[in-house]
Amino acid sequence: MQRLQKIKLVSVLVIITVLFAGCSKSNVADKESAYGYAVEEAVYEAPRMAMKSVSVSNTSAGFTADAVAYDAAPEPAPSVESYERKLIKTGNITVQVPDLAEIETKLETWCASLGGYVSYSSSDETSSYYTVKIPSNLFDSAFETVGTFGQVKNRNVSVSDVSEQYYDLQTRLQTKKVLQKNLTSYLERADNLTDILKIEKELNNVTSEIESMEGQMRRLTDRIDYSTLSVMFVLPEGKTDPAIQKPTFSENVHSFLLKVKNFFMSFLKCVLYAVVCGIPCIAFVALLYWLLFGKVGLVLRIFRKLKK
Repeated sequence: MQRLQKIKLVSVLVIITVLFAGCSKSNVADKESAYGYAVEEAVYEAPRMAMKSVSVSNTSAGFTADAVAYDAAPEPAPSVESYERKLIKTGNITVQVPDLAEIETKLETWCASLGGYVSYSSSDETSSYYTVKIPSNLFDSAFETVGTFGQVKNRNVSVSDVSEQYYDLQTRLQTKKVLQKNLTSYLERADNLTDILKIEKELNNVTSEIESMEGQMRRLTDRIDYSTLSVMFVLPEGKTDPAIQKPTFSENVHSFLLKVKNFFMSFLKCVLYAVVCGIPCIAFVALLYWLLFGKVGLVLRIFRKLKK
């Protein structure tokens, strides 16, 4: 009887020990995976969800990391109507003027007085074309005043509303910067090589995306802040700009003769190259033929010996 009681007592102790060891291992494993789970969450969760800090501790590894948790229901983004609308204005105007040389100086002075600049210009004997960047808040007045330089032939204005694109890009950029900050914080606290490599890879990807978005934002902001005005000045029909002269008959003849001369010079060079390089090549081929198949006939002699 006593032996049976001892066996039962030992069995109970073994079961309790096994259960206690299993619970301890599970607890440690859960704690060790908390840091990795937090990193996974920071990297792969939806970037638009609201974030809050929670503390995850690991007593066995000896560190504390700030994990990132996300609310299940993100707050809806404010409507575009609640913000200032972002518009891109573009205008085209054709103005007839009596003198192109005078109008060029006048346009540059006018553009500088508005705080704008000329981004492109071209001209020929009857017209000149300018692409002007003007502050958007002065676009309407600039469009009206440039028409006073002469007689307006045609004009048109187009406006593109890029508010949704602008604020969406702004929101995504802010979210990416928050994610970049969190990943940087995790990288400073990580002590596992696998986690470090994984976080560095994701951090590099996020940084590249941020740089790309910032470039898009700069270009979009520049188009919003500075409207584009394309101005073409034309002379009256039959009139040409005295600063741009057509070539005379003698100049045309001289140009033609020069082209003929250049053609024959190029032809003579080709003939000379052919003679200098061709004769040695022909001589070398003839020598090979003479040695192999001619009077010497080395190849023929070899064939004859083989036949015998």
